[in-house]
Amino acid sequence: MGFSFFRKFDKKKTEAGAAESEIDLREFCEAATEYQLWQASFWVCVNMIADALARCEFKTYKEREESRGAEWYLWNFEPNANQNATAFIYKLVAKLCEDNEALIISTRRRDGLDALVVADSWQQSTFYASRQNEYTGVVVGDVSYSKTFYERDVLHIVLHDRKIQELAKNIGGAYYRLAKAAMDAYKWENGRRIKVHIGQIAQAKDEWAAAFQKQIETAIKPFVDADNGSAILPEFDGYDYQTFGDGARSARVTPENIESLTKQIFDFTAKCLDIPAVYLDGKVEATGDAKKRFLEMIDGKARQITQEINRKRYGLDEMQRGNYLRIDTSRLSHFDMFENAASIEKLMGSGFVFNDILEAIGRERLPEEWANTPYITKNLGRAEGVTNE
Repeated sequence: MGFSFFRKFDKKKTEAGAAESEIDLREFCEAATEYQLWQASFWVCVNMIADALARCEFKTYKEREESRGAEWYLWNFEPNANQNATAFIYKLVAKLCEDNEALIISTRRRDGLDALVVADSWQQSTFYASRQNEYTGVVVGDVSYSKTFYERDVLHIVLHDRKIQELAKNIGGAYYRLAKAAMDAYKWENGRRIKVHIGQIAQAKDEWAAAFQKQIETAIKPFVDADNGSAILPEFDGYDYQTFGDGARSARVTPENIESLTKQIFDFTAKCLDIPAVYLDGKVEATGDAKKRFLEMIDGKARQITQEINRKRYGLDEMQRGNYLRIDTSRLSHFDMFENAASIEKLMGSGFVFNDILEAIGRERLPEEWANTPYITKNLGRAEGVTNE
């Protein structure tokens, strides 16, 4: 599970069958940079999804009435003794995005209450319709479970039918190599180079090659690399220096081109995780449609988690009695009650109780009877009454 960075450096077999372990240092460093750039784009997207889901409330219902008991506290505050709900959701989303699946197991705390933990690794035996799947070798942190967990004992959430992050990683690597090629071209086209014509008399001197190499290191290279506007290039008899490539900005390769290629890595990663690319740019244009698309993606993830919780922790009989859990994603949008005062008034006049509106805008419910009483404006009436007049 997870990304295998060193897969790129799998040992090659020689003709004799011996393993070659030599790795070019430059190739290793370039691969490490490519991997880090992909990781940066990937985890930025994962954190956006996790942050959104962590802001949602896991609402529990008993006989179709909202209830705040042990199950509600478990999902919204303390899933286990060592994690709060936000840390739990972040790990859950990370496993879903990185491995395309996550396994949640239930354990017992010392006080006898239920606890939930996200597994780090496991082995799965799939039996499809014949019998329940089995999960063995489950590891959570430093704890290894020797017992076999059956499908009914776990919450097993699968994100997509096929893993997409490996494809995104490979394409991201291709974009990185394009960006690196552009950077190399930019440095070459905008660099300053010197051509040296060496007379025959100078070449005839003893140990000329060694002396010339030393001269490059001590005099010519510092002159070429100087970036403070002041540099001295000494001239010697028999040497004629000619500069070409004056460092003028190239019209073919620019820093904007390089930045665009790097941005495309982030954009493509976002698309693979169903996140509108404009969300990563921080730009304001098209944010209305982008926000709608992002919230639809979060709704989809919440629906997957909700379905697995309800079918495993509640079941058909409990749900028919009105006992179930629902992830409320409505609070992801910032709500300005003054800007929406007219809409609130219309809702109140249409029968919505005051406490429901308070909860929708993120405020606490009132312990008053009138706050749970529906009101209808006198401007509304039954359709039959209006048409018969």
